[in-house]
Amino acid sequence: MTINILQYKAIGLPAVCPDFAVGDHALRFGYRPDHPQEMVEAFDRALNAGRSPVASKDWSDVAARLVEASLG
Repeated sequence: MTINILQYKAIGLPAVCPDFAVGDHALRFGYRPDHPQEMVEAFDRALNAGRSPVASKDWSDVAARLVEASLG
């Protein structure tokens, strides 16, 4: 099963990814692909970062937004 970094963000898990994908996300830890030591350091930082779950909307919130969007 493939889980992408957006899903990691949604459930509050740290992600290790190439520098270009880090952006301004506090739980993404970047490395340059041609620098193996940076990858090791990124994994160390991610393992020590803990979790920070993002508050999610419930289905009534989602439905309300869809109705609002359809009404313009």
